[in-house]
Amino acid sequence: MYSRAAPAAPAAPTGRRGRAGLRLT
Repeated sequence: MYSRAAPAAPAAPTGRRGRAGLRLT
């Protein structure tokens, strides 16, 4: 899941929670 979340998560969360989203992944 990390492999898929890493490239995809940062794209969406970055706009919503910013750095917090990256840490949640």
